[in-house]
Amino acid sequence: AAIHASREARILASSREALGIAGEATYHVPSLPIPNPSDVSIAALGKYDSVRLFVERAIAAKSSFTLTESNAASVAQICYRLDGIPLAIELAAARIKAFTPEQVASRLDDRFRLLTGGSRTALPRQQTLRALIDWSHGLLSEPERILLRRLSVFAGGWTLEAAEAVCADGVGAGLAPALGQPLGLPLPQTDVLDLLSRLVDKSLVVAEEESGDTRYRMLETIRQYAREKLLESDETNAVRDRHLAHFLRLAEEAEPHLSGPAQAAWFARLEWDYANLRAAHEWSLQEQDASHGMRLAAALATLWQVRGPGREGVDWLVRAMSRPEAAAPAIVRATALQATARVLGSMGELVQSMPYAEESLAISRALDYRPGVAGALLQLGVNARWQGDLKRSKQLLEEGLAIREGLMGADFALIYIMLGWIAAIEGDYDAGHIYLEQAMAVAQAAEDSHSVAFTFGQLGALAFLQHEYDRAEAAFEQGLNAGRAVAHLSAMSLSSRGLAYVALQRGQVERAASLCREALLINRERRDPLGLAACLATCAALAVSRSQPERATRLYGSAAARLAEARLVGNGDGRHRYPHDQAEQERHIAILQSQLDEATYNAAWEAGRPLTFDQAIDLALEEPRG
Repeated sequence: AAIHASREARILASSREALGIAGEATYHVPSLPIPNPSDVSIAALGKYDSVRLFVERAIAAKSSFTLTESNAASVAQICYRLDGIPLAIELAAARIKAFTPEQVASRLDDRFRLLTGGSRTALPRQQTLRALIDWSHGLLSEPERILLRRLSVFAGGWTLEAAEAVCADGVGAGLAPALGQPLGLPLPQTDVLDLLSRLVDKSLVVAEEESGDTRYRMLETIRQYAREKLLESDETNAVRDRHLAHFLRLAEEAEPHLSGPAQAAWFARLEWDYANLRAAHEWSLQEQDASHGMRLAAALATLWQVRGPGREGVDWLVRAMSRPEAAAPAIVRATALQATARVLGSMGELVQSMPYAEESLAISRALDYRPGVAGALLQLGVNARWQGDLKRSKQLLEEGLAIREGLMGADFALIYIMLGWIAAIEGDYDAGHIYLEQAMAVAQAAEDSHSVAFTFGQLGALAFLQHEYDRAEAAFEQGLNAGRAVAHLSAMSLSSRGLAYVALQRGQVERAASLCREALLINRERRDPLGLAACLATCAALAVSRSQPERATRLYGSAAARLAEARLVGNGDGRHRYPHDQAEQERHIAILQSQLDEATYNAAWEAGRPLTFDQAIDLALEEPRG
């Protein structure tokens, strides 16, 4: 009563959730800040409370312990993977009496058995990590427990919509029976929001604002605990089926939008849920119906082409198609084959791409599936163009164009772009310009920002070939800005290199160097041998302008090795290159051969060939002395 009567009285109470009384003001106490596992210098780690707590408790357990350069990475991993939870970090540090930090970090997948043995004076629930979470779990209502364990199926977070689709009862709308099995215990969809809010209030789920939307996630320690509870139930397979169904539907809903006015939002949505898409694909490989994995991976082909990582995309597709029981409708297989060809082609692996495109074409023709025929013809035409077979490329592309004109589609602009390239290579600049203007009209009509950015780069290249440097610069600038706006790495690389060539024509060497660096860093991320070869050639042109003939020749030699990786070096006439790259390389190689004697030139060229992908980039980024 005295406290109630006092106007100045304040009560500070700690609890896992709000008390829900009048006048209460709540403050969320987050976990301790955790380090980025990639930033493991001692100076950087010392800034984090989680690391300082670990070191303090480790010294208490073993007085000789010190944070060193050799164990810093493991300490960072421990704090990161334990989500900055103070009790978990203290329990992990106590294990330093018997284990090294490296051994503790390697055992965190079984953290509930490892993290035991807290202080004997602590409450029982604070003596092991499992006991602490058991205590919190025991205070939940049964519906809260059901939702918590079902939410553990998500990787990297989820939305309310996803939670309702995966965790609530009933068969979701549009789900195939095999992917929409009802769940065992009642959890109405209308209750999910309230239950999810309660789990947030109890600090078992974290709610975060992301680009105006609310996304939810669990700390990894809580997720592992909830996953154990899910495995103990009889609904694991049904929940994972529904998770796969939801993210298969998301990928297939997103696919047509990745080349339209809302493409930026859809790319972002797929990237937010990439960990869930990966988990769904892994589960699809255990499903009896192989078509689910093929459909999921094929729907993401554009994401891998534009943003990467292409190598993972190919792995998903090949694994889905290679299972012994991988029977699927022919149209699904044809689509997956074509997607594999597209992603391999975008990575410069054209020879590897060909069998997939050819099989897709054969199946699509047999089915009279016109979109599949047109798509396979386009990919085969692109491959033939890069391999220098311009006649065959033009034939394939024009056949694909005749089909595509009745269908339209995301790849319609690319056919015009490829035909424009061929015309430019053959010296017919007027026809090349007409094709590229048609590509721009199609891309703009579809509000396909990726194709717009790429087409600007092609228009810049054509203007450069015609020595119209002001027009080339304007087009390349538009291409670079448009590419940056939608993170189209290939378009950004093309326009950066084009601007570097324009800068060299004007004697702006430092500007050219900055643009070359940007293009190199883009291609380090893309891991595309064709793109890197083009970047190395641009850097070689820069070295020529700086009077560094041997360095320039090494860079050209390394570029040739990248083309050999893609198996594009045939008769050496350079027809597989971008036209402006080819023209500049021929001009600069002539200069180098006039500056260096034959033995020196050949030695420098051969010195560049053995360099690995990353060594070649390091050479190009290296600031030359003198």
